[in-house]
Amino acid sequence: MIKKLVCFAITIIMLVQFIACKSNIMSGLGESSSNTTNKNDWEYSNMKKIILDTDIGVDCDDAVAIALLLGLQKRNLCQLLGVSTSTARSGATSAVRAILDYYGETDIPCGRMYTPFLPCDHTNNYAQKLMDKYNKPEAEEESVHLIRRLLANATEKVTLVAVGPLTTIAKLLQSEPDELSSLSGMDLVKEKVDTFYTMSGRFIHNFGEWNVVQDIPSARFVFDNMPVNTIVSPGELGDVVYTGSSVAGRENHPVLDSLIGFFEEQENYTPTEVYMRQSWDPLTCYAAVLGMDDFNISEKGDAKIDEFGVSTFTPNENGKFIILNSAKDNGEIAKKIDQLIV
Repeated sequence: MIKKLVCFAITIIMLVQFIACKSNIMSGLGESSSNTTNKNDWEYSNMKKIILDTDIGVDCDDAVAIALLLGLQKRNLCQLLGVSTSTARSGATSAVRAILDYYGETDIPCGRMYTPFLPCDHTNNYAQKLMDKYNKPEAEEESVHLIRRLLANATEKVTLVAVGPLTTIAKLLQSEPDELSSLSGMDLVKEKVDTFYTMSGRFIHNFGEWNVVQDIPSARFVFDNMPVNTIVSPGELGDVVYTGSSVAGRENHPVLDSLIGFFEEQENYTPTEVYMRQSWDPLTCYAAVLGMDDFNISEKGDAKIDEFGVSTFTPNENGKFIILNSAKDNGEIAKKIDQLIV
């Protein structure tokens, strides 16, 4: 009973953003996310349509981010249309598939980045481990092809979320018309995407953020050419929010396996019962679905990345960028995320 009351209280906070689908949100409370969403009772109207691009396999917060989106989908707050990858490391799409299947979402398509092989792709902390354990096949469809297909078929605006290097997104913007759409990538995004959310940059540090420095030319191209409004979730936001503890002790849970797999590869690793990791990617997905009310944000402006990967922001009332500067309550938002992933 107490658990149900806590879940109810957290969800009430979220209802402010979703008055239009209030009755449907209430019907999904208290259910385990390991069960499949009842799509016959809910036709995914009035919900954010999400495409996620991830570099899963290096840091484990990607796995938590996918679980968060699936938890939000279970509660009728979004529809995850597909997951593309911005990494060519072995097992990346297999790891995504393992998480999707665990949460009962066997029909969500995945896209694979075949090239280029980025510097970070030499590190494989857990994607191969999940592939070996869960034996899910790698996706065959290429990432940009997947995103173009999903956007071309979309009848409503889509929210595009990138939590890795911006390689795939740059290739999307640079893509030519094809059998999927007569529009260029730039025009397709402009027509079908409402907002772009990206985990990129650091605006209080004079050094390049990790995702950015893996592919600086792509990051610069996206920041300079993205045709829709962009919300940036910078490194300093996720540095101080830790999540993942709620999957502790769950047998054959791919998110827990991702956390363990990541920490096993770190120096001075010591096994523990509870694993938590900084929440760069989950916070990006949280804002994409639930909005910015739980964050201190910048005014509108222009964001740039220089040739060294350093990010800068200049206020401009006509700018397309907003920066999520910090969470209003780090502990509270971490609790919400941990509640939503189980």
